[in-house]
This record gives sequence, structure tokens and C-alpha cells, in this order.
Amino acid sequence: MNNKINDVICASIFLIFGIVLMILTPIMTSPMKMDSLGSRFFPYAIGVFTIIVSLILGISSLLSIRKNMDQVKGYNPHLHDNLRAVLYCIALLVSVWLIEAVHFLAGAFVMTTSLLLLCRERKILWYLIVYACTAVAYFAFTMLLNVRI
Repeated sequence: MNNKINDVICASIFLIFGIVLMILTPIMTSPMKMDSLGSRFFPYAIGVFTIIVSLILGISSLLSIRKNMDQVKGYNPHLHDNLRAVLYCIALLVSVWLIEAVHFLAGAFVMTTSLLLLCRERKILWYLIVYACTAVAYFAFTMLLNVRI
């Protein structure tokens, strides 16, 4: 049952993150008419999908908690229980900063590396595959679709 409470907490955090992203996108990204999808498309898409997924997770967890209300009493969340989620949020903030300060690929590589490390992946092949997919996606969008990232 503690996992369901943690899910509600994480869903709430990501719901707030999605809403903030939707609010900040028009402020931080100027509209580009020459792009096929527009420069605001991906930030909006990430915000919308984050909101949708967090709502689904939060509602399903709340319904599960409601069914088993007697097991919820006395729950006290500890930081070490949620350390991966906290580290993921830190990695997300660092990668967003790197995208803005350095380049998209730098932030994307930091994000993908941190996700693989948090999943305790040790195979170098998986890192290479993720890096290659990230680079191919970047060049496909920038060179073929003329989307400014």
C-alpha cells in the first residue's frame, strides 16, 4: 500500500510539473512559423502527456487506496523510499538546464544516462543504443523535418 501512496505523491509532483511546463512554454519559446510543427510543439506535447499520465496514475492509485483504507493508517514516507524519484527530478532539471545552456544533445545524453543509471543498467550496449537513437532522432527532426530544437 505504501507504493500507492508514493504513486499519489509522484503523480501530484508531475501534475504540477506538467502544468508549470504548459504555462512556461509560451513565455520561454517564441513561435516559429517556418517550422513544420512549430517550436512550441514538443514542450506542449511533453506537458500534455505528463499531465495525462500523472492524472491516470494519481486517480488509479487513489481508487486503490480507497479500496484498502485500513492499510493506509500510520504511513510515514521517508526520503530513502523515494530517492530514485528525487534523483530523477534532479536529473531532469539538470538536463533542461543543459539543453538551454549548452545544446539539446548534451541535455538529452545526461537525461538518458541518468535514467539508465537509475534503472541500474550495466550493459554498455544499452547506453550505446540509447545514445544512437537520441542522435538519430535529433538529426531527423533538425535536418529532415526542419524542426528547431
